Amino acid sequence: MPRAEGWFKVHRGWMENPVFKDDSERLCWLWLIEKAAWQDTQHNIHGARCDVPRGSLFITQRCIATRFRWSTNKVGRLLSRLENENMIEYKTEAGKGQITICNYDKYQHSESKMEAEREQEQGHKKKNSLKKKERSSPSVSEYGSHWDRFKSMYQSVPKNNWTSKDEVVQRSFLRAVEQDGADAVLVAVELYVQDCITNSRPAYNPYNFFSKGHYKTWLNQPAKPRYEDRMFL
Repeated sequence: MPRAEGWFKVHRGWMENPVFKDDSERLCWLWLIEKAAWQDTQHNIHGARCDVPRGSLFITQRCIATRFRWSTNKVGRLLSRLENENMIEYKTEAGKGQITICNYDKYQHSESKMEAEREQEQGHKKKNSLKKKERSSPSVSEYGSHWDRFKSMYQSVPKNNWTSKDEVVQRSFLRAVEQDGADAVLVAVELYVQDCITNSRPAYNPYNFFSKGHYKTWLNQPAKPRYEDRMFL
């Protein structure tokens, strides 16, 4: 079945068409257009799969009568008038009523194209937004020397717990650089590494060191900060 999202068009001034006797009939006309298949599809009718061409729908007069609280006679009269005005084609076959909206393609032909264009435009906007974000975010190529210095210092700790992949650590390192600046981050790393080596302490996993904000304890510290005597993850 076709999806229910989207929209349909009606011709300006359609409400003045004398074929409609009241507003309920006008509403029924809009309802039929909305229910019509916007693309060729299939429908299960009495357990059988039937082809439903674009602009058509299978429905009984009783169903329309129930929806609008009409008698089936009123439904029949409206369908006859619509058919006489060449607004629909109506036929029944094996108990099935098929309504085809005439000129459906004439008035609805651009819907799929416009939806595709909107989706394409949204895709371009999303892609451009990602590119802009990538351009504004620091990269390893931009901070390659800082990354190399950080890695060399951190791995000088005997138990450096460097168990994460380099690219994972790089992402957390670059986020810290973006937030606090490369020089400040490297100073924090240097102080931390010195403390680990001096006191024979194992280091945090480098990813956790940045992602959990542990490095912030060491930012812009002129002297060795107080350090808890505990094992690190």
